[in-house]
This record gives sequence, structure tokens and C-alpha cells, in this order.
Amino acid sequence: MKENNKQRNTRIIVSILILLLIPAALLLSRLGSSGAVGNVMISEILASNSAYPDQTGQYRDFVELYNDSSRSIDLSGCGLTDSSSVKYRFPSETTLGPGEYFLIWCDSAGSEKAGIAPFSISRDGGETVALLSSRGHVIDSAEVLPCRRNQSMISDGNGGWTLSDTPTPGYPNTEEGYAAYLASRSAEEWILHISEFMSSNSLYPAPDGQYYDWIELRNSGSEAVDLGGWSLSDSPDEPKHVFASGETVPAGGYYVVWCGGGGAGFSLSHDGGETLCLLSPDGELADRISANLPMGEQNKLKILETTDIRERYQMLLKMIAQEMEVAKARKELSEEVSRQVDQHQREYILREQMAFIQNELDEADGEPSEIEQYKKAAEELKAQSQEKGYVEKANKDALLAEFRMTLPKMPYAPVVFVSAA
Repeated sequence: MKENNKQRNTRIIVSILILLLIPAALLLSRLGSSGAVGNVMISEILASNSAYPDQTGQYRDFVELYNDSSRSIDLSGCGLTDSSSVKYRFPSETTLGPGEYFLIWCDSAGSEKAGIAPFSISRDGGETVALLSSRGHVIDSAEVLPCRRNQSMISDGNGGWTLSDTPTPGYPNTEEGYAAYLASRSAEEWILHISEFMSSNSLYPAPDGQYYDWIELRNSGSEAVDLGGWSLSDSPDEPKHVFASGETVPAGGYYVVWCGGGGAGFSLSHDGGETLCLLSPDGELADRISANLPMGEQNKLKILETTDIRERYQMLLKMIAQEMEVAKARKELSEEVSRQVDQHQREYILREQMAFIQNELDEADGEPSEIEQYKKAAEELKAQSQEKGYVEKANKDALLAEFRMTLPKMPYAPVVFVSAA
């Protein structure tokens, strides 16, 4: 009897295990060799992009995904959106390998058929970008932070986000990842470069005798390059001078483009602050020079002669560091001069105020006070009044005497005149 109970319990346990294993087997059969979609995370977001082109040379916003698992993950049917409804679905057979990155370019004017998510990302922040499973469940999401143009937000892998001035589309969000991204776009793959340029030209006349700004291109290859379809611009957003077919740069040679007289239809600012771009016929950025940093002619030539982008950026970083030190020293000197000038000004003002007060005191010591002046004036008026009274009395006495002398002698008692004085 005990044996039968034991067998019955064993059969029950086995049945339960089978019931549990069947769904798991079905799930594994559906996944095949791929891992769970939940291991995919949003690793980087860039809004307002004008420096990081896609494979067609266009500058679009992008969302970067990362597979942090050790297995491939099938993204077929998953969605991406910035609202409550799905705006983009991954096509079938979209697989993300272990440790790999995947870029989804976003453009409100784009088409899902072209592999572009049909929405843009605002650099003002506030919206939420979400990665959804094929059933609409949220796999990962991120609230967009306010940012500047060409400034991306990167994930720390633990739900936190920070802003970065060195986006790394398709690469780790590290300095090494940024260097790897630059290396992937190294100018070594392009044999045509910007080798020299000049603004505010007054020394080198063009063939028509006029003095225009000019740009020099160099062909570092062993074969001539047809410039047809290549373009130059002072803005990375739009080509402004497209070369016609038949214009060529000889192997190892140079080609000058005049910014006027039928050449490039834009000029170069002497004050800097703009970007000079060379674009390939496919719209890829082949070379780029930004004139935002004040530097000597020798340093400019060194940068232009360096065709490797990684080496060029390293040189530029050193120059920026030196310029920052110079700016810091200038600021400290300016503050010290300002402090000394302020001190001298305060001392000068105090001296002037003291001199004015002393002068007032000296003048007060040498002159009678107002009260004394009033007293003196009153005494003078009194003296004048008394003198006037004396004169008037004398005049009256004289008139009276003269009058008495003219009176006749009468036998009656005399008339006595009494002076009013």
C-alpha cells in the first residue's frame, strides 16, 4: 500500500514537471537561438543632428539600441515611438548580435519603408522615446533631456542619463568609443581633402584679376579624381557649390576653388566662427574645417596637412588646452589689473575728497562767519541811521534860526517855537 502511494506521488510530480516544461519548450522553440528581447536597451539618443551623417549622408536624429546579453536577439515586429502609438516597426529578420549596437535614424519626413522612423526628436526635451515588444509591451524607455545641437544623451546602463558633447553612434559611450567612431570615418578612406583656404584675400588675384577668398583641395591618391558631384559649403546642412563633371584633380595635385567670379557662391569670414565642408557625391562628409579657434598660421597649416582625423583631433585638443591656459592667464591678469585700477581710483577719489574738505576748512578759517557778517551790517546800518538823524536835526535848527532872524520886533510877548527834535 505504501509502495502504491509512493508511485502515485511520483507520477503526480512527473506530470507537474511535464506541464511546466512544455510551455518553456514552446517558448524556446519560438526564440530559437535568440535571447530575450528584454535584454535590449536604449543606449543613446541624439536630437538636432548636423554633424553625424547616416549612410546616405543625411543628418537625422537617431536612437541607438544595445544588446547587453551574450545571445542574439530578434527584433522583428518590435516597435519604436515617441507617443502612445507605434510609429516604427522593425522589419522581419532584424537581429541584434551579442554586444552589438543598432541605429534607428529618425526623421518626421522619413518613411518606414526606407528604414527611417517617421518622427523627429525635440532638443527641448520632455518627450519620451520607447522601445516596444511585438505585443506592445515597453522594453525600455527614456525621457529626452533638453540639449544643444549635436549634443547626445547617453545611458549609464543603470537607468541614468547624462549629456555628451561627443556622440558615438554605433559605438560604446566612452572616449575609446568616440575615437573608434572617428576612426571609422577617417579621412584615409577619402583621397580628396581641404588642404588650405584663405579669407579676406588681398594678395593672390584670381584669373580674372579680382581678389576673392579661395579654397585649395588636395588629391592624396595615385590617380586623378573627377570632382563631378562633389560639393563645398560653409554649412554642414546644405551643399552650396557642386562641381561639374570633368573638373579633375591630378594624382598628388591641387585644385583651387575661388569664392567668386563664377566659382563657389559663398565667402569665408575673416572673423571665423563658420565651418567649411567637403562632401562626396553621395553626400558623405569627406573633410571638415571649423574656424572657431584663434590660432597662428603655422598651426592652421599643421592641421590642414594632417589628413588622419584622429591625429587632427588630437592636435586640435592640444591647441584648445593651450588656448584655455592662455585665456585663464589673461583673465587672471585682467582681474589683477582691474583690482589695482579700482584701488588707485578709490585712493584718488579719497585724496580729492580730503583736499576739497581741507580747502573748505581753510577758507572757513580765513573769513568771518555769516553771523558776524550780519552783526557788522547791522552796526553799519545803525551808524548810518544815527548820522542821518544828526544831519536832519542840524538842518532843522539852521532853518529855525534863519526864520527867527526875519521876524519883526513886536511889542507883545514873543512866540516860542519848539523844535520837534
